[in-house]
Amino acid sequence: MNRQEQIAYCSKCIHQSFDQKKGMVCGLTSLVPIIEVECPEISIDPKFEKLEAWKKTSKKNLNVNFDINDFNLTALLYGIGLLIIGVSLTIYSYLNAHPGSTYSIYWGLVLVGMIKIFSSEKSKNE
Repeated sequence: MNRQEQIAYCSKCIHQSFDQKKGMVCGLTSLVPIIEVECPEISIDPKFEKLEAWKKTSKKNLNVNFDINDFNLTALLYGIGLLIIGVSLTIYSYLNAHPGSTYSIYWGLVLVGMIKIFSSEKSKNE
């Protein structure tokens, strides 16, 4: 086992310790661990077990797969275009306003653009 694998293996253990000169060491021996296959003294931290269990259930529940084909590309581009136009017109209006006068904020274009972007995901039965 190389050093990186040892660190990954020992990071789960409650006996791990840190030495400023050596790095991570075994808290039982105060030495850098020499592990071939597995450590007979390892005690997995209960917090680590809970975290690993939570990660497994979260990944199953989230369905994190992202694919551009899940979006209606025309609606997405239309929404992005409206958003850019709305923000650009607002900046242009602000820069051309006289000091102390009012300027226009194009919330309608920005809002419609955001709605188009967020509603561009295709439904699952399409």
